[in-house]
Formats: sequence, structure tokens, C-alpha cells
Amino acid sequence: MSDFPTVDDHKPDGVRYITPPNTLRQKIGHGGIDALRMERAERFIETNDFDFLPYAREYLSQLERRISQALKTPTPECRDLLSRPTMELKAGGGMFGYRLMSEIAAVLLDFLESVERLDKDALDIVSIHHKSMTVIATSNLKGPGGKEGRALAEELYAACKRYYRKHQIKKV
Repeated sequence: MSDFPTVDDHKPDGVRYITPPNTLRQKIGHGGIDALRMERAERFIETNDFDFLPYAREYLSQLERRISQALKTPTPECRDLLSRPTMELKAGGGMFGYRLMSEIAAVLLDFLESVERLDKDALDIVSIHHKSMTVIATSNLKGPGGKEGRALAEELYAACKRYYRKHQIKKV
């Protein structure tokens, strides 16, 4: 017998615990995803000639419109509206070889999650992230971007850190 009480030891009368079905586990089974299946999926992504850039341009246009909207009429929903296309750019960039775009989008998402309200300074930071990702899309810059890409990502992150300090936002 354990020294610690279990869930069964403290069941209130009349309470029934229901375990919902785990549909993902039912699809893939126990023990993880089969290595051959994973290899085929990775090969498909690598050899697929899907062109992410038209989608990236659309998400960047959405982001630009939403930045303009937030500058004119900031609302509590603006942060979520800015986050949605940014999430798509982060995911698509990572999946289709635009690692620098994905990294910049990740920095922007972290920033959007950290600020309580979108003031002019915050929107300037959002805007410079947008402009950076637009240059990446326009230049069809795949991969991590080399030393210049690293320097750009670090400078964007540093701008966010300066904003956090100025507005006394605690980051963990």
C-alpha cells in the first residue's frame, strides 16, 4: 500500500470519472509513430514542390492590414488578429524551408503574447518584424539567412527586450 492517497481513495459519492477516447492514439497506436511512416512524411515534405510564397504574401498582406487597423483603432482583439497570420508564417516558414521567416515570426509571436496593450511603440516593433519577413518573402530567402539573418533576428529580439525594459514587462 502506498503512503500517498490515490484518486480512488478520495472519490466523492456519486461522482463517476470518464476517460474520453484518445482518437490520436487509436490512429497511430501505442509506442509512437512508425519510423518508416515518419521517413515517408519527411521525404514528402522535402520533395514536395509546394510554393509557400503566395501564401506567405497573403499572410503578410493580412498582417499589414491589421497593423494599419491597429494604428487607427486599437482594440483588445488587435493582438489576436495580428497573431493569426504570424502563426501561419511561423509554421509555414518552418515547414517549407524559410527558417529565418519562421524564427522572426516566433519572436513576434512571443512579443505579442507578452505585451498587454498595443501602443505606438509596440506596433512599431510589429511593423519592423512584418517588414523583415516581407523582405525574406520578396527575396525568396530560404534557410537560416546566414550571419546576416542571425544578426537580424538578434536585433529584432533586442528591440523586444528594450520594449520590455521600458514598459517594465517581466519575461521569464
